[in-house]
Amino acid sequence: MLRRFRTEHDGRTLPLFSPDGSRCAVQASTDADWAVRIGDPLPPDGLSGRIEVFDCSEASMGRPLARLDGAWLLGRGASDEGVCVERPRADGGRDLGVLGWDGRLRMFAEDGAANAFGTLGPDGLAAWCRRAPEGGDWQLVVQRGDRRRVLPAAPGSSLLMPTFAGDGSGVFALRLDGTALGACWMPFEADGLPAADAGVRPAAFRPLGVRANLSIAVRAMDPQSGGGASPPGRGDLVVWSPEAGRCTWWLPGNDLQPLGPRSMAALAIEDGDALSTTPDGLRHDRLGVDGVTSTLLVPEAWIPRATTPDARMLMAFRFLGREAEIAAIRLEPPDRK
Repeated sequence: MLRRFRTEHDGRTLPLFSPDGSRCAVQASTDADWAVRIGDPLPPDGLSGRIEVFDCSEASMGRPLARLDGAWLLGRGASDEGVCVERPRADGGRDLGVLGWDGRLRMFAEDGAANAFGTLGPDGLAAWCRRAPEGGDWQLVVQRGDRRRVLPAAPGSSLLMPTFAGDGSGVFALRLDGTALGACWMPFEADGLPAADAGVRPAAFRPLGVRANLSIAVRAMDPQSGGGASPPGRGDLVVWSPEAGRCTWWLPGNDLQPLGPRSMAALAIEDGDALSTTPDGLRHDRLGVDGVTSTLLVPEAWIPRATTPDARMLMAFRFLGREAEIAAIRLEPPDRK
């Protein structure tokens, strides 16, 4: 472990890191309950909170850079520009914006709809879920610069929790059909967006469970937010399986591969190798023909995130009551003996 710092934290929301690992954003406080976090309207008594941005560079680790106060929630993704933030409204609508690493705020979804579960990618990419303020199915919206495509699922189904593939080839999402939950793969077409019918006919689909609801779908991807589900350079997805009670690894066109028992978050580092976070610590999982070989690395439940400059340079965080500890980690090459 190279460097670390601690900061106030709301005890639930996962921090987000810039792709190069030089900055992070933390939900320092919020009184939002779980219903608001999964897309419900602003409660009658309103919402207060605080999001803080910190320097994570070697020279200034932990230095405050920016702050956003008010009815704001930290979103699911970050880019070189900043982090996705959500603003619930009392009328059931929800707005999305980018809180820049320099503190500037740029809104990109203020259309009166309920917009939620947003994430960001490189080159002006953004994806989020949208539905009518009064409720209904969630559609997926993918935007690249000033071009936007709305992707509905089949009637009665919702597309949720979008995640851009780390190799830039497309977008993943969860699909909730009644109580059945599955993972979709929607590659980009020549125009840089998924096909118009990709939500109904994805290029690949894998079931995850048959006893799900919106809350479970959010929990399945929540630990992997901020690029954890498909790190830079990779085209696969890590998602928590509610029925298996562990994380699973999916490369479209292949079967789901279960990771170690009780894994609640994971990061793919190489083909067949992942870091998984369990209640007893951070582990190295190696997939083989005989299943998963899991080795304990540290006895604390650190959740790692990859960075773009160096595949072995990771950012990580863990929760300590009402504080979050942020750290920079150098990953040693795995021992192949």
